[in-house]
Amino acid sequence: MRGIPGRIVYIDDGKAPMLRHNGLRLRGRPDAVTRASLWARYCPVEIKSTAPPTMPYAGDVAQLVMQGFLVEATWGRYPRVGYLVYDHPAHARRVFCIRLGRAAKRRGRRILRCMRSPRSHPAALPLGARCTTCPARAECRIPTTLS
Repeated sequence: MRGIPGRIVYIDDGKAPMLRHNGLRLRGRPDAVTRASLWARYCPVEIKSTAPPTMPYAGDVAQLVMQGFLVEATWGRYPRVGYLVYDHPAHARRVFCIRLGRAAKRRGRRILRCMRSPRSHPAALPLGARCTTCPARAECRIPTTLS
């Protein structure tokens, strides 16, 4: 993968297995995972098809942090770095190397606690059809008004 060190060991091609972290009740499919021979570490790669920002979006970084948990559960170690690739046909491709590690793990656990806390959401959210296709709907505590 251009601009990212290592070889691809996992790619979400639609047939790839779902990665899971049972302890955190987290599952997903990173766009790719590479193994950098220099560190013998696995690194999640998230590819966005939007115009590259000046700085990575916070939500994209949070997604990469969560993918770090999936990498840890699958390959045994939380990654030190991950890569955000903004690749839009009308713009120049841009790759951000995001430092992960202990601080990112702590931040990720805080995000999960906040997301799962019933106090962090209003009484009802008009989410509509998004709830019916959400993979977390069985565990979700957010009351919704489907309209």
